[in-house]
Amino acid sequence: MQGEGHLMINLAMIKHFASGQDFVYVGERSQISALNRRIAIKNRNYIKVQHFAKKWQLPFYVIYHFFIILKQLIASRSEDEIVFTSLFPVTHFLVKRFFFLSSAEKYIVLHGELKQIEVYSNALLKVLGKFLKQALLHKVQHLKYVVLGENIKETVVSKNWLQPEEMVCVEHPYDFKDVLEKVKDPQHIRLAVLGSASFNKGTHHFIELARENRNPKLRFEIIGALADPKLEPLLHDQIKYFKERFVSSSDYNLALSRTDAAAFFLDEKEYAYTASAAFLDAVKYKIPVLAVTNSYFRNYFKKYGDVGLLFDDYISLKEFLLNRDLESLIAEKNEIWQSNFEKIIAQNSI
Repeated sequence: MQGEGHLMINLAMIKHFASGQDFVYVGERSQISALNRRIAIKNRNYIKVQHFAKKWQLPFYVIYHFFIILKQLIASRSEDEIVFTSLFPVTHFLVKRFFFLSSAEKYIVLHGELKQIEVYSNALLKVLGKFLKQALLHKVQHLKYVVLGENIKETVVSKNWLQPEEMVCVEHPYDFKDVLEKVKDPQHIRLAVLGSASFNKGTHHFIELARENRNPKLRFEIIGALADPKLEPLLHDQIKYFKERFVSSSDYNLALSRTDAAAFFLDEKEYAYTASAAFLDAVKYKIPVLAVTNSYFRNYFKKYGDVGLLFDDYISLKEFLLNRDLESLIAEKNEIWQSNFEKIIAQNSI
């Protein structure tokens, strides 16, 4: 991983495992530079991270990173702990066979690649998912996995890939600072979907909802890039969206500051293995959440209290938005929701 990729997670791992201790961070130069802008990395080892652009390059990518990690394993024999903040599934499968070379307590952070075991969009991801599953099922001593949410831990246990004692749960961290001042439009209620737009995220439901809406006060907006070109023919003049393929951070945050409520249409399979950056964006700006229920949202609502409403399915969410007074609901519930947002921010801020 290069630059600011996984920056928040890497910072969280340093905070969790190395707070107040000496540690050595091994990573790509631009990645360490990004970390250094947030915390002082006194001891560092630079490595060159290769990225494969074509499928035929994959074997060379795996071999290259296998030997890098093998070298780090051997070098860590005198260390108490070693944390792998990210491992490519095939490399993960191979290098785990050599963990006996180091008696250090080892930790591997699991990211969105978990979803590839059961949910994949092409043959390559299916193969990578098989390698990851076999890596998880191969048991070794002095190893635990870090998962980024209690719901993810529960899912992995339910599949019998890992047992509870093999995992450490760290809620997905986030930078909740540098929030723009909220902008309220007294004439309208702005309802948005956040993050990149796609069929997988249910954005087409939101577009349909905007077409059927008859409430003149309700305004619909897609805050994020159109990741799926197939959505474009569905768009209409009742919904605001970014025409650019890339949405700048400044434009994204400005749009968030003007949003009154956020809708989420993803079902259980989309959130079973990954955290939602879009939800954390809503938390940052304390935007009430209206979502189809899944284990990810239930976990946050149970742990910190409600920050909006959960619905059994898309139809019930749609009927609510088309027939209920959203403005009155927000006015009624906003005080308790804002208080619960503060709890999430206090516990998960980097």
